[in-house]
Amino acid sequence: MSADPVTTFLRESPSLDPAFSGLRREILDTAKCWIDLELGDGSRSWLRRGRHSVSGIPLRSLEPALGWEQRPWVGAQGSAAALLGALIRLADWDVCYLNSLSDAETAEVVDTSRSLGLRSFVFPLPVAAIVGIDSYAALLKSRDRATNAKQRSKYRKIEQAGLVFRDSIPWSDMNSLLDRRELPGGADTDYTRSPAFRRFFAAFREQVATEGRLVEYGLYDGSKLVAYASGFRMSRVFHFYQGAYDPDYRVYRPGIMAYEKAIERILDQGADLIDFMGAGFAYFHEFTREEVPLKRVLLFSRSLRARLAGRLFSLRHGHDAK
Repeated sequence: MSADPVTTFLRESPSLDPAFSGLRREILDTAKCWIDLELGDGSRSWLRRGRHSVSGIPLRSLEPALGWEQRPWVGAQGSAAALLGALIRLADWDVCYLNSLSDAETAEVVDTSRSLGLRSFVFPLPVAAIVGIDSYAALLKSRDRATNAKQRSKYRKIEQAGLVFRDSIPWSDMNSLLDRRELPGGADTDYTRSPAFRRFFAAFREQVATEGRLVEYGLYDGSKLVAYASGFRMSRVFHFYQGAYDPDYRVYRPGIMAYEKAIERILDQGADLIDFMGAGFAYFHEFTREEVPLKRVLLFSRSLRARLAGRLFSLRHGHDAK
């Protein structure tokens, strides 16, 4: 891999994938609250209107329309001035979230926001990833003996229980498992229960499968799907998008093992970076300790309500504005 992980990720971020971004926008914007900003430099931004409470103050918010993984704009370096200029002209917002920025982009946003009189805060937003590993054998070699021993033990348990891996999963099986899945990270709501999400996921899988870019593994108990890991390849970057497991089978760590099986195929096919589309979940450490060090910028507008919320945010969190 010649480029650094940040550059590699941003060149092939999910929002640059036509199937991913196009279908999400087409299917998931059920409230028609997404804004398509023409930035005047050949780039554009898709932002979603909403309402967030910051420091106890209800604010009109703008956030990436395609989820946390969406780049704040799709365009060349230098788009920050165009983006923030468009936001100033838009006017009817109080707080905006810009996600998945490199250090250079973060500095550009901060400098531009300062010149426009906007208060901004910078936070880490790392993405867990396997980076610079050219084969599954190399991945095993990079791990310590204890980790590899644990993985072999899990495979034995699965085999003894008669569970089998399959690399082709009917949508009906996946749809059924999503109704039974364990919520990740102690979450109390599940976006995958949304009919709109189900329509998107089914359409997206079909599209990338047709293009030969889908990689997924399911773990079956007879005809019953008990876990899966699913994702898509761009060029040299692979993005895991969805995983789920049946809590009745948690003793076998089925979700972890579905990911492991998919990782084996992805690495042996060749990938510079495998993106887990997030950080902070303990199970990512089963696969990697590396992270792509991206940033998030929280931007407050010049409205009276936003200025008050920004000031309180700084005082309450001890976080200096940039």
